[in-house]
Amino acid sequence: SYDGASGPMHMDASGDASVMRLPKEGPIHDVQWAPDSSEFLALFGFSPPRACLFSGGKGHKVLHDFGDDARNTVCWAPHGRSFILAGFGNLGGELSFWDRKTLRCLSTVDAHMTVAFEWSPDSRAFLTAVLWPRLRVENGVKLWSPSGALLQHQPHDELTIAAWRPSPLAAFDPPGDDCFVARPSAAAKPPPKKYVPPGARGGGAAGGGGKKSL
Repeated sequence: SYDGASGPMHMDASGDASVMRLPKEGPIHDVQWAPDSSEFLALFGFSPPRACLFSGGKGHKVLHDFGDDARNTVCWAPHGRSFILAGFGNLGGELSFWDRKTLRCLSTVDAHMTVAFEWSPDSRAFLTAVLWPRLRVENGVKLWSPSGALLQHQPHDELTIAAWRPSPLAAFDPPGDDCFVARPSAAAKPPPKKYVPPGARGGGAAGGGGKKSL
């Protein structure tokens, strides 16, 4: 806007427009429609940005709040069953794979220095690439499954472009449920153990104390 603020505006085919009110103030980092246009994902707000899934109709109801994290990128798979939330560019490269059906994070992996990224036409692999001349080290391509498993890593001395060959969506069946199994990295981590001084731990007193009586 003229005063430097940013925000999403929804306009339908008839030209009826409305300004959305977001639950967190700050800039818009990314907005992407689902393939069937029934809903969309948005990343917005001051750092760390918030991710939310909105309904596509009037009212723009929040269907799910993913919370705040270091993310600036959204990308839907062509069939709409899965999507990624990632922090590319000047962020650390954290890449999370989500199942839209269950709204579960299946895995979070490290994809630092990613320059190019794209879902395969069959929605069964996600490509990330480190490209020259943007980066002159660690050039190469990685392919990830919808659940975040590394399927292939192909290093290159210099790689300038990486992309899928276009194919019509109708040529592929949607991925089955077996493609959306949570991986260990997405499992809840146990809470850190409370520090206990050596003298208060079980198994006897520290410093040679606890003499046995005869």
